[in-house]
This record gives sequence, structure tokens and C-alpha cells, in this order.
Amino acid sequence: MKTLISVALLSLCLCSAHAAEMTKQQCLTCHGPFDALIAKGITVEADPKPVNPHKLIPHTEKGGMDQIWECTMCHTPHSMPPKKDPHREKANVEACYQCHHQYNFQNCNSCHGGSNEK
Repeated sequence: MKTLISVALLSLCLCSAHAAEMTKQQCLTCHGPFDALIAKGITVEADPKPVNPHKLIPHTEKGGMDQIWECTMCHTPHSMPPKKDPHREKANVEACYQCHHQYNFQNCNSCHGGSNEK
């Protein structure tokens, strides 16, 4: 019964939130924890090889949840309750290209020659 109430409250919360206002905490309630996303090994095609974008965020070893982007940077929120939709928009790595402007996932130093070294 407690689980049923929790699911109902979560659904109400998520339904009332506009898609653009979804937070990573709301997404990770069902899709998390974030470490589980990394462990799934989901990859997207990239240069020079497929990458697991969840593994790359944050870029620092000391990064916590505050360093992780909002899920909506790459994902389009689904309706609640979720519907099976074969045409649902897939996540993409376009936001990554704000910094990876050569459209690859190389370390900054590989192009900028050590200017970012500590």
C-alpha cells in the first residue's frame, strides 16, 4: 500500500510539472540512481568511437549531482504515465558540441595543445 501511495504521489508530481521544468531529481526517481545509468552501458555514435554520455558527465572525478546536467539537456521528457511510443524522440549529444566544437569526444588538450592543463 505504501508503494502504491508513493507511485501515485510521484505520478501527480510529474504530471503537474511542465516538460521544460522537469528536474534530474524527478527523472532519477524512476530512471536512477545516476550510477545505474552509467552501469547500463548505453552508447551513442560519436567520433572516434561510440561513447556512453552518462559516463562522461561530470567531466571531473570529484563531481557530485550538482555537476550533472539536467536530463532535459539531452532527453525529451515523456508523459506520465509513460506510453509506448516507437516514434518518441531519442536522446542526442548535441549539447556536448557546445564545447566539443570539432564534433568529437577528444580531450580539449588534443586540439588546444595543453592550454587547459592544470
